Amino acid sequence: MSTPLSYFQSASWCAAWLNHPDLRIDNSASNPFRETTKHDDAWKKRIFLYRASQDPQGIKSEGYIVMQIGAGVSGKDGVAHGGFLATLMDELTGGLVAALGLDRGLGIRTASLNTTYHKLLLAQGFIMARAEIVKVERRKEGVGRAADPGLAAGRAGKISNAQYAIYLNSDSRRSLTCRGRHTRCDEARPICGNCRKSRLQCQQPEFVPSKWNICNPAVAGTGRRTEIPPEPNLDGQCTTGNSVREPEPQRYGEHQVQEPQSISSAGADREVVSPPAESMITPEIVHLLRVYEKSIATWMDVFDSELTYQRRLLCMAPSSPLILNAICALAARQLSLVGSSLTRKPVSEHYYGQAVHLMARLLDAYPSEMELAIVGTILLSSYELLAFPGLDYQRHLKGAHTIVDSLHAHNSASCLTRASFWIYARYEVAEALNRNSPTLHDPGSWPKFDLSRAEPAEDSFCNDVVRLTAETVCIVFGKTSRSRTKRRKRDLSTLQGELRNWLHICPEQWKGAEYTEDGNVRYWFPRPKFEDLKGAAIVLYHLSMLLLWHELEKVSEGPEGVNEMLDQVDAHSRQIILIALSSLPDSAIVVVVRPLCYAVKHIKDNTFKENAIFLLHDIEARTGFHTKSKLER
Repeated sequence: MSTPLSYFQSASWCAAWLNHPDLRIDNSASNPFRETTKHDDAWKKRIFLYRASQDPQGIKSEGYIVMQIGAGVSGKDGVAHGGFLATLMDELTGGLVAALGLDRGLGIRTASLNTTYHKLLLAQGFIMARAEIVKVERRKEGVGRAADPGLAAGRAGKISNAQYAIYLNSDSRRSLTCRGRHTRCDEARPICGNCRKSRLQCQQPEFVPSKWNICNPAVAGTGRRTEIPPEPNLDGQCTTGNSVREPEPQRYGEHQVQEPQSISSAGADREVVSPPAESMITPEIVHLLRVYEKSIATWMDVFDSELTYQRRLLCMAPSSPLILNAICALAARQLSLVGSSLTRKPVSEHYYGQAVHLMARLLDAYPSEMELAIVGTILLSSYELLAFPGLDYQRHLKGAHTIVDSLHAHNSASCLTRASFWIYARYEVAEALNRNSPTLHDPGSWPKFDLSRAEPAEDSFCNDVVRLTAETVCIVFGKTSRSRTKRRKRDLSTLQGELRNWLHICPEQWKGAEYTEDGNVRYWFPRPKFEDLKGAAIVLYHLSMLLLWHELEKVSEGPEGVNEMLDQVDAHSRQIILIALSSLPDSAIVVVVRPLCYAVKHIKDNTFKENAIFLLHDIEARTGFHTKSKLER
């Protein structure tokens, strides 16, 4: 926070510098500098001022930072840390370039900062840092700007000086925005808050993501009944049935899309005919649909033996602009992450913007079409998981939570809605693991499958272990009380018993056949059609047991049995890594990412740890699914 100028003018030595009539105050500060020095014991008061010269290149322009510092910036014996002083020089000179607008909105990077220290600076009282633009050099790859910062304190004279160069990258517009750095964007216009604070050019999207995640549960299930898309049979062919009743098409860019229109009471019962499928399909769309079918759709159907998101959604796409645009956005985004982002990213953003727009109109004009809304929500959430991993994705997942709640999706009779719910459930569990917090939904209300019947569906085993993992996450990361240690131990042990029972009921081939390859243990899962289901489900079992054993060790009141618990944690970590290294298909390996990160954290063997980390990096390079940020957590 900036401080009134009069506060510093009370010191006579500061007043001599600050009484220049051309000085201007700039209240901004870069995020790292502001966050790391925001405590009163670091610096109590601060102000940034600058004076612009008449030179068009900014030569001889000056900037000042005046601060009152405290012991929080000392390195040793009450002397200010040299790293803090260098950071102050960096902040001052970069702030001066940005305040003068010399970066032309491209953003700046520090190319070099050579600092010479002349005297010790006590970490107390007022200090002033000064920078001056002394030279501008233009090069083919960018623009170099040199400044001459200096630092003074009280009457002690010059403490340090520095030679400073800033590199203005012509491509920094793409890489330095908050979205390019995968940090939170508040969508404020004309420049978002994060880019403003960091002095970056803001790359605004063509859409407002928050529009689609607001759903009023009160209106769910109301409104006129409309037709739904044709439903395919298990062979992937569309069967005759109710088809989606779409509004008249509207041209949007070079692609033809349709938007739900407001419905008057006079025309409420009138049929609205969809255009023929061939009027919407282009070679680009066909390519993206094939990419979706062979890659991302298999991720989503990893625990669905009916392959709903591969078979049914592809039949729905030609007659549903929302689903078509969402699928194309998702496929193009994945291609941008594993191939050329320069050509594919704008394509993905184009389709995503249209899908979000259609989603908002759907929720506004067709509140009864919640089954279509939940499918759109899952597809858009999947896009955001690829495009904006982090706080943006968390916000949109909460919007999906609202729609799932309004539909009571976990108890729905619709196979499409149920499939969508279990995809959402996996997303919610994964995000809870990312944040080390309970799930948004209470997994106690999720369906419990009767696995003791004669021939339960294979995906029932998978979805049941998702439920058990969600319960594990809630009990491990939920609020606890030390006064209830015995009860907590009992709850943890009970959940372990349920997991062991799940593993006991599972068919024997689900546990995989162990073999050795180059001296390393690996697992093979029979029946290739459902190989991905089994491997990923068993990994979730081991993750749940790992978390429960680790929590039991934490709540143990004495040394008795602690070593055994830690051995169990290590054993389950080892099993997760071994299964992940067993050449699982991409559809299963995406589910394994978060458990693999926990295994890396708890495994004792460094060789296993290094192999797992290498695999995580390979997963990101091969699939585009972010792993580095998860590994850092």
